[in-house]
Amino acid sequence: MYLSGQVARNAAGEAVGPGDLAAQVEQAFVNVGTALAAVGGSFDDVCKLTLYLVDWTRDKLPALGEGVGKAAGRLGVDPRSPRHGSASPPSANPTCSSRSKQSLSCPEP
Repeated sequence: MYLSGQVARNAAGEAVGPGDLAAQVEQAFVNVGTALAAVGGSFDDVCKLTLYLVDWTRDKLPALGEGVGKAAGRLGVDPRSPRHGSASPPSANPTCSSRSKQSLSCPEP
């Protein structure tokens, strides 16, 4: 299974946390957890996690960690599986500062 394009939008399609990287990261991770659960998987099944962070600078690292930590608490998991980060140029969409794609291996039913 391959997931891609998880962004900070809730189930109603509304932007979550415009201008708040921690809130956006949290929502993107929660979206990933929701998608994984829908097919019987979890973060334990993720073999690669790539984060694209718009206009990245090292001073945003605490907000990234905060968002991942909050998502972990909400989901009851440790989503820090193998991952790769990549900086992206500023986005034309100011409501979206992060996105992710995942490659995962889920057990056969």
